[in-house]
Amino acid sequence: MHLAERRHPTERLLKMSRPLRDIYAALFLDCPSGISLLSENVLRAADVVIVPLVPTPLSVRMLIQLRDFVVSEGWSDVTLLPFFSMVDRRRALHQELIASAREQFPTMLATEVPYSSQIERMSVRRAPLPACAPKSDPARIYGALWAEIRACLEAAPRPAVAAANSRYPESDEALQHARM
Repeated sequence: MHLAERRHPTERLLKMSRPLRDIYAALFLDCPSGISLLSENVLRAADVVIVPLVPTPLSVRMLIQLRDFVVSEGWSDVTLLPFFSMVDRRRALHQELIASAREQFPTMLATEVPYSSQIERMSVRRAPLPACAPKSDPARIYGALWAEIRACLEAAPRPAVAAANSRYPESDEALQHARM
């Protein structure tokens, strides 16, 4: 989709996603970090934005810019759910950044995804952890992360049609698989 060539390019994804609300309880879109025409479309169409952060000053700065952008656009109905990924609690900088970011962002998810070679191997295997390492610690952590995200999604105000089907059954299967 060539958004820049369309009339009202920042509203295009919102218009395209509206009919999907009648069918799906949740629609997940992935986009690179930073403010661009694509990310602006995703933000405009989103109710909740899940923001993975590597505990680095640049990532935290990006989150601050993202929050400021959402506020400046007046999108008070968009909830940001940041969480830390690739965490190494042995590093003092990681500990300091995480503590500081948690003070600045009260909606920061509690679950932290640690740095793990098993997680890195997911891209090589082209399979999620519940499929290739279902009993691993990282799979359990991702299960806990999804449970926390799901609780936030179910608590967030949503359109009446989507709210009627507020369960996420496919996630329940993944969680059960990860707990085995």
